[in-house]
Amino acid sequence: MLYKTIVSLILFYTAFRLLRLHPKNNQSVVEHPAPFWAALLSGAGIGFVAGLSGVGGGIFFGPLLLLACWAEARFAVGAAAAFNLVNLLTGLAGHLAIISSLPAALPLEGWRPG
Repeated sequence: MLYKTIVSLILFYTAFRLLRLHPKNNQSVVEHPAPFWAALLSGAGIGFVAGLSGVGGGIFFGPLLLLACWAEARFAVGAAAAFNLVNLLTGLAGHLAIISSLPAALPLEGWRPG
């Protein structure tokens, strides 16, 4: 319950900031590349929060790219989607690797490969 509240607050805050960031009168948002250390620390933080909350990291990654002015909206959306796809595939691979080593006595009909 606590982590859902925290994730909700983070997402509401991000939505509020993104609404305020919206360029007025077709002014473009200045983009600059992410500094290496900022990107590294942000990625570690996103991975940690995503792991604790059980959501895909792209839900935090896309808004970070926009709020930090590290990317335009189209790139941020595509990067977040790719981020979630990689997370999905690694999670699926981990599931398939572990499910075969579980005891046969567990009632997992339909969940075992082969």
